[in-house]
Amino acid sequence: MKAFLTRQFGSLVNASEALNVNYRTVLYWTNGNPAGILRYLPHMVKHHDVIADEVVDVVMAEIDAMELDEQA
Repeated sequence: MKAFLTRQFGSLVNASEALNVNYRTVLYWTNGNPAGILRYLPHMVKHHDVIADEVVDVVMAEIDAMELDEQA
């Protein structure tokens, strides 16, 4: 998630400003609740040239990684 947001927006701070959310919200997406970003998917697609499928893929990969960490 961090890599995606940094690539898309330049930094996590820029992502928070572009999506009009608190920086702590972006950190929460990257460290605990990646699915939270999906609420902002329509805005990202419309205003920030983001491909919806790419965001969903990133979120699913993050969730899979978190589940693997929990099993270890």
